[in-house]
Amino acid sequence: MIGWAGADLIVTVLHDTARVRDVTTGFATVLDPGNTAVVTAIAAADHAVAVARADGSVSIVDPAVGKVRDTAKLPYPATALCWSPGGQLVVACRRDLSLMSSTSQW
Repeated sequence: MIGWAGADLIVTVLHDTARVRDVTTGFATVLDPGNTAVVTAIAAADHAVAVARADGSVSIVDPAVGKVRDTAKLPYPATALCWSPGGQLVVACRRDLSLMSSTSQW
């Protein structure tokens, strides 16, 4: 999986590790390093990266520093994620689509 997270940042995934890389410097930051469940989906935007995992968790991470801003727990792993134009996270979980918003500022 790969996603674009701003002018010079890309997000890459290999098994259980999501990283944001600065394409100008090559520097990489691990997103949500304490979580070891396999990544099932990502969605990248300038303001945040969403990372879904096989354990049903979805983490909203600041791409500039890799810090988790918010988390949610789903009954099943998300299979697809994307950001809406209004900044809400669209989550596909089994046959359902949901809009997720947060009390924190994403």
